Amino acid sequence: MRDNEVIHSFENVAPGAALSWVDNGEDLTLGIHNYYAVAYNDKGAGDKSEEVSLKIVTTLHVPYTADLTQPGTMSVFTVIDANNDACTWNWSDSYHTNYVFNADSEADDYLVTLPILLEAGKNYNVVINAYGMSSKTT
Repeated sequence: MRDNEVIHSFENVAPGAALSWVDNGEDLTLGIHNYYAVAYNDKGAGDKSEEVSLKIVTTLHVPYTADLTQPGTMSVFTVIDANNDACTWNWSDSYHTNYVFNADSEADDYLVTLPILLEAGKNYNVVINAYGMSSKTT
């Protein structure tokens, strides 16, 4: 199972057989995907295996643009909640990609891009368009 959808089934499996399969599905996208297995037979389904989350990444090339007002864009970024206060970067339909401020903690959280291929000896411009929703925003 990938993201709660059946993506592959094995048939006529011998008990105790070791099985493997590679997910090369055309619908596989960048971002985080959750995988697990469920054994079943004519009597029904068993318990699901432990779920494993994998992040599919690539190397980005310049010029690179990420529109964090669009649903799904944030899923290819890594969020680091450095102080573990649960106030960090997240997505909402109302505010899009946003940072939830905690007045009692340092704002030391990060939104990290995938690797971007840059060439030695070149200068690059980085432009970030952002806005604040509080009078305390700097």
